Amino acid sequence: FAHTTAVPQPKYQAVMFCVMDVSGSMGTVEKDLAKRFFLLLYFFLQRQYQSVQLVFVKHHHEATECSEDEFFRTREGGGTVVSPALELVQSIQQQRYPASEWNLYLAQASDGDNHHLDNPVLAEVMEQLLAVFQAAFYVEVARNVPSDMLQLYRQLQEKYPQLRTVQARDRRHLYPLFRELFAQPAGGTQAR
Repeated sequence: FAHTTAVPQPKYQAVMFCVMDVSGSMGTVEKDLAKRFFLLLYFFLQRQYQSVQLVFVKHHHEATECSEDEFFRTREGGGTVVSPALELVQSIQQQRYPASEWNLYLAQASDGDNHHLDNPVLAEVMEQLLAVFQAAFYVEVARNVPSDMLQLYRQLQEKYPQLRTVQARDRRHLYPLFRELFAQPAGGTQAR
């Protein structure tokens, strides 16, 4: 038998999971910033890549996969628990997008509000995702001080530099922060 060397095969398939908080704490300004972020992301992906699949997930205390139209037009409320959204992402990824065949990306927008008892669960699920995802992007909208969730994500950035975070306080910050978020090499970015 001749000696054979395994040659890694590049993955050309990519999926972006878009996760948006639609809870009651997300007021008009917060939802507007989150939707604008996702519109920028949508146009960026359409312009830069020939075929990227998009999966839309919205959440309050429950998470649901939804259509693009529902994602951008939704007006929901309720309490906030974030981990069900990431658990749904993980379930969809495992069922439909095996890491061996897909490049996996996550984009999340929220005001950072989360039930304090959910933070340990959120950290565990996000860490599981980061173990297989190429990159994850978190935009915290309309806050002057970092939330507990952002601080939790910053701690995860130390171990997983493919997690990148920014804070968008208003519309004029959004485009420059978007460019910063997606222009950075692996290694993360500091939230502002």
